[in-house]
Amino acid sequence: MNLSKLIVVLVLLLELSGSLAHAEPVLEPGQSGAPGQRIVGGTTTAAADPFRIFFDEQGNGFYQIFNPTTGQYGPAVNDPGFIDPATGFLTYRLPQFVVPGPVLIMGGPDEPANSTINGFSDRIFFFDDATSGLMQYMSVREPGEVGAPPADVSTFPIDTTLFVNETGPEGNNSFVYPGSGDPSTTNFFIGTSDGVIPEPTSIILLATGMGLLAFGGWVQRHRARVDSRN
Repeated sequence: MNLSKLIVVLVLLLELSGSLAHAEPVLEPGQSGAPGQRIVGGTTTAAADPFRIFFDEQGNGFYQIFNPTTGQYGPAVNDPGFIDPATGFLTYRLPQFVVPGPVLIMGGPDEPANSTINGFSDRIFFFDDATSGLMQYMSVREPGEVGAPPADVSTFPIDTTLFVNETGPEGNNSFVYPGSGDPSTTNFFIGTSDGVIPEPTSIILLATGMGLLAFGGWVQRHRARVDSRN
């Protein structure tokens, strides 16, 4: 297990648990049509509970489904990426249909200028097929890099104003999209920009502790909504 990578994930989970505990209802992209979120309204109704997925540029990934009854995430489900034969991009299959669209990741302050596109180091793009939602992951290839990971590309389109920032030093950085939200309505995407994600058991042990902090805030919001309906 890479200790430094585990520390970065811990920091991300600390930030995320804090944002979950204090998030306002307006920060629920699952109800606002943001890319990657559940399809709500119209002719399609989301049947599945929200999820969070951990993934990296090497094609490693797993997801967990949120249980609204317990207020906790369920067991990890292995979800390795694959190269889409139609596009050649690293792609992850998601556990439910999602709102399509792109999200950009802004590189950190120590990101080399020649490994970004207008300051952006990565891009995720959501779309659906007949089975479920999918997510393409693209990361700018550094000049002269040997043995590039499957997510690496020479360029990608800057086609949205929606972005999140990387966290951590160059060579050991990650990101979370969206940065905040209610886990009972929001899908979360936790990406490792450089390197590989820690083993699922390591992350889940950390996330369980962070989840206990977030759970208190979730229960308070849930009770408030129930009281407002009575």
